[in-house]
Amino acid sequence: MLGVPVFLLSSRTTKVGLVAGLLALSAFAVACTEVSTSSAESTRRSLATVGEPIRSATQADGTADTVMTRLASFQDAVSLSADPAGRLYVVDAAAATVTVLDAGGEVLATHGGPGSGDYGFFEPADLDPTNGLAFFVADLGNQRVQRFERDFRLVRSIPVELPGDEGPRDGADRAVPGDPVAVALSPTGDLHVLDARSRTVLTLDPDRSFERTLGAFRLPVDLTVGDDGTLYVADRGRQRLVVFDTYGFRLRTIDLPAPPQAVAIVRGHLLVTFEADVALISTEGVTLASARATAEDRLVGAAWVQDDLLLLTKSDLYRLPRGLHADG
Repeated sequence: MLGVPVFLLSSRTTKVGLVAGLLALSAFAVACTEVSTSSAESTRRSLATVGEPIRSATQADGTADTVMTRLASFQDAVSLSADPAGRLYVVDAAAATVTVLDAGGEVLATHGGPGSGDYGFFEPADLDPTNGLAFFVADLGNQRVQRFERDFRLVRSIPVELPGDEGPRDGADRAVPGDPVAVALSPTGDLHVLDARSRTVLTLDPDRSFERTLGAFRLPVDLTVGDDGTLYVADRGRQRLVVFDTYGFRLRTIDLPAPPQAVAIVRGHLLVTFEADVALISTEGVTLASARATAEDRLVGAAWVQDDLLLLTKSDLYRLPRGLHADG
């Protein structure tokens, strides 16, 4: 059985701990790298400056040190996602922006800004980068989803409306604006929108007409879609994932060890973010690997790019080299 190394990341006023652990299945392991000590600093949160590694403490059992690098800082980060090319997208609700970074953490562009018109956001909550050529933004405060091309050219603004007795478009007086907090595009072109007000998933067809409602959930926080169109909804209130097929039929539930913060599909598996943990789980619910992080700021999202684990708190984006490693 593999030992579980414990790493402590510290500064003058803030302590961040990271435990990279493996739940013993043959295909996955946690790899760690030793680095030299970085100099002390005194930034606002007393962490490392952007791009500077934070060195962990050497353990009594001789376990090698690892490094977690802070890549970027934000005002109120709420969502992290990655496209197939490894580009990262961070949604900042307070700044009302979407920041695009490369796999190394270099900022490529920042889009948006406060506003209710074209290209503006008001408390944006989520982004689905799809195949990297188009992306959808859940613009919570403006009660809409905006679709952009890769160059941030606005294609369409889609109002989110809750269905009345006859559906959102059959009677204008019955349509109620929704509160979109997560969005995901299916391979068939359907758009799934997680609505916080009704605690349901609204599915829009490729023409963006209302198709169906899925739920209700106790406290849904995120959703993701697999390559086969299977929909996974993270229900924080019931501490589980709820799984639906492409037609909206409920297939199963996956019980989780803690309330989820976010969920994403990576390499055919589910990457589930908790407040202090990240777990790699099979689509059938088997935990394959996990990493634990304890910080003053809770985790809000994670991504797995080029074998590196990216961890997002409300204020910072970190990279943990080879935080989850696939053998073979």
